Amino acid sequence: MFITDGTIGDKTIWELNNAIDTHKSNKRPKILMYSKPKSENSSSEMDSFRKLLCDENQYWIDYTSPNEIKSTFREHLQWDLYNLMKNQYAA
Repeated sequence: MFITDGTIGDKTIWELNNAIDTHKSNKRPKILMYSKPKSENSSSEMDSFRKLLCDENQYWIDYTSPNEIKSTFREHLQWDLYNLMKNQYAA
């Protein structure tokens, strides 16, 4: 999971590329990116970052407040736990 303020640096780009490479090999981890909407201070790297995630069928979620991240993350976690339990009991 990544949470940004609408900007990213070299270390974040390295971490994302590492997560995507790992996902390509292992089909894990699921990558969630929470980011404030693009502003005029955002670099073109944010556009590339978003495209890279979307091309890999990962998740980009824009947020406007910390409460929005909290709510959305809770929904993702509940959905993942539901699917995990459903698959476990189906076997």
